[in-house]
Amino acid sequence: MPTALELRRQRTKELTDRQKEEYNILNVPNMELFPQETVYILGGGASLKDFDFEKLRDKFVIGCNDAYTLGWGLVNLLFFGDTKWWLQHQDRLLSSYHGPIVTLLRLKHLPHGRLFYMEMDRGNLSVKGDTLGWFQNSGIAAMNLGLLLGARTIVLLGFDCHIPAGEMTLPVEERSSNWYKNECFTPLERTYARFLGRWDEVGKQLPGKFPDVSVINANPGSSLELLQKIDWEKAMETY
Repeated sequence: MPTALELRRQRTKELTDRQKEEYNILNVPNMELFPQETVYILGGGASLKDFDFEKLRDKFVIGCNDAYTLGWGLVNLLFFGDTKWWLQHQDRLLSSYHGPIVTLLRLKHLPHGRLFYMEMDRGNLSVKGDTLGWFQNSGIAAMNLGLLLGARTIVLLGFDCHIPAGEMTLPVEERSSNWYKNECFTPLERTYARFLGRWDEVGKQLPGKFPDVSVINANPGSSLELLQKIDWEKAMETY
């Protein structure tokens, strides 16, 4: 007769096996795709409106959300974590972007080998190969993914963390704080204040969990002050 503990373990194993059949589980415990390399994380900030994305063609790039519109030739891997975004973009994403996609959403019966699911830790950077720190911020999760994949330098592009000054006088519904047309989320000051608070927590965790990694913010005008900031031209020359 199995003990209660053994029964719980068996049920857990059955659930895990069933989930692996329904979802594409991504686990990267030793899968260092970018050992000793630089990984660029492509955010959505308006500072990239005039950016020549062709300059990224020879870089390793993890894109967030609408970055998929640039294509697999520029964005090597895509991350998204918001249900609302997925519902709006799923058809175009799956038909036009042909690279690997990572999400924290449990999405069933999608093309195997294209879309991968990882577990979510809401408030901690993850060092586990099957989990990402979420912080309700796609950029943080994408950075965590780059760290788990073995990057030794992370360069953040488009991490402005504020509404552009010229947009502040516009009605809320007319504002734009992205390099693309964002039809999912309205830019609000309190949203960016919340993001900055979560980045503060990330800054406390980074040295202990990833002590040998440098994270560079390639936007001197960014409101994200806790990371080293240089302009993107210097970043691309150096890294």
